[in-house]
Amino acid sequence: EVSVTAGLVTKITTQPAFNQVGYYNDPNFGSFGPFPLRVGEETYLTVRWQLANPGNDIENVKIVGKLSSGIQWEGSAIANNGLPPPTYSINSGEVTWSISRLPYVTGNLSEKYEGVFRVKVKPSSQQAGSHIQLIDNAQFTGTDGFTKQSVIINKNGLTSDYLVDRPREGTVQ
Repeated sequence: EVSVTAGLVTKITTQPAFNQVGYYNDPNFGSFGPFPLRVGEETYLTVRWQLANPGNDIENVKIVGKLSSGIQWEGSAIANNGLPPPTYSINSGEVTWSISRLPYVTGNLSEKYEGVFRVKVKPSSQQAGSHIQLIDNAQFTGTDGFTKQSVIINKNGLTSDYLVDRPREGTVQ
């Protein structure tokens, strides 16, 4: 008697959530400077990168965001869950947050992973009447620990007009 058995295994790559949000009055760093923004006056704003992962573990996670022209790194950065904080390269103008592993169910059965940093804005007279671009773009990359597939998420820039605690108030005065 001869018997043949066939099987099919389908591996599904995880689909993490990557949110990029800004705050004027941040819960960790507070607020400093005028808002709405004013020409020639410094204001500190906070950027939060938030990660959730409903699926497979993701390895070698890296988020890179480019600060827009005229935006300065303030120097304060933290992360939750004992993670390393985001870092800044003065040469490239990029903020980088590297995490060795983003476990499955992060943000679902446990709190979201969050990297937080501050930037300084000092609008020029040419920027009066417009909002300020804080980050040009940001990209999440990593490798699904089960499927070994690359995971990439691109985010558009973040402006002073889209702050969580002061929406549509980011126009320079």
